[in-house]
Amino acid sequence: MSFDITLITCSYDTPKVTLTMLKSWKHINYNITNKLLLIDNSTNEDTAELLHESNIPFYRNPNSLHYQGVELGLKLCRTKYAILVDTDVIFKNNITKEIQYFIDNDITLAGEEIGDSCGWLMHPRIHPYFSFINVENIKNNKIMYTNINKVISTESQGFYTMKSDVPKGKVRRYDVGATFYEDISSCNLKIFNIKMNPRYLSHYLAMSWQSNSNTISNYTKDTANIANLSIKDWYING
Repeated sequence: MSFDITLITCSYDTPKVTLTMLKSWKHINYNITNKLLLIDNSTNEDTAELLHESNIPFYRNPNSLHYQGVELGLKLCRTKYAILVDTDVIFKNNITKEIQYFIDNDITLAGEEIGDSCGWLMHPRIHPYFSFINVENIKNNKIMYTNINKVISTESQGFYTMKSDVPKGKVRRYDVGATFYEDISSCNLKIFNIKMNPRYLSHYLAMSWQSNSNTISNYTKDTANIANLSIKDWYING
């Protein structure tokens, strides 16, 4: 494989969606890495059983929140770089050139930058559905994925627990990934804004609880060509 990089993802009760994302990565980006850190936050054993069948390495972290799974993945990561990706992503075009650009320009965090949303004033963040991370840089600067004190001080906890009880108003809130962005910026490390969806991937937001028939239909069409792709024994522990 070409790069010292690990794919990091967190699953939550989405066995087939998780496997489909991993199939799409192998299908499109097989030349980049086969190193994987999969944190399974599921409440049941369905995902673990499917992963065992394909001999895919993973860590069980039951009932944990997404940001806690990301923290564990980054802590366990042994490569210099990581790609953090949601399980509801399907890769469409190879990203070798983009990865090389991030590395050559010593970028610490790259992905789609977002801010204010749905009436909330929000601190900027790189959307967690895809982000390139220089793990060496964040570890050297002791940067955690989430600064929970900042989250609590702005009453932003609801964004981290998937509850819609975050008050709106003049206080700027933190969503998942926002304290990470802020702390990286404070260390004068490079952040790069790049929109990956839809050119490089499709992000089927909330597939873990999606019931919209059109979304499911599009997802099925988008993944038909990799439905029978085998990933048994392909991934190794990152």
